[in-house]
Amino acid sequence: MTYLSLGSRCFVAVVFALAVLGKARNRRELEEFVRATRSLIAAAAPRLRLGRRGLWAAALGVLAVEAAVCVLVLLPSWWPLGLALSAVLLAVFGAATTLALHRGVRALCHCFGGSAVPLSRWHVVRDAVILTVAVAGIVVPDRPGGEAAGFAVTVAVAAVAAMVTSRLDDILELFTSGADSLS
Repeated sequence: MTYLSLGSRCFVAVVFALAVLGKARNRRELEEFVRATRSLIAAAAPRLRLGRRGLWAAALGVLAVEAAVCVLVLLPSWWPLGLALSAVLLAVFGAATTLALHRGVRALCHCFGGSAVPLSRWHVVRDAVILTVAVAGIVVPDRPGGEAAGFAVTVAVAAVAAMVTSRLDDILELFTSGADSLS
């Protein structure tokens, strides 16, 4: 297994695991994610009217797909499907966020659980970077071999990069004058 393949799989697994855990860690976080989902659906498909059950089904469907990505990317025979599924999901997230921004929707980002930061172009960039990592993991040939130390370093770097990615809103807020300057 190449280090890039392993790294992309670990990175995507941790990013999506943190996303699922952040959104589903308690009832309040889940309800906030459902409200954010409603805002994004309204921006991306304004004619689509989902009732309460439909909205919950859409939000829980996203969580289920994110959880499936976490598992699939770690399974030897299924990791290409997991990375491809993550790429599709990230493309949808990026498109929905772009449409929301274009239409002036100021939904809060609940990508990794509760956040007071509204969606911004940085969220689109973040999704594009994660998408690029997923695609790189698919297209780079997976070769046998490698050393244990290389595997350990790759997994550690991927996990740290994923954790930084999940807290990017907080990190950007530290270096800006506040959440309003992110948009």
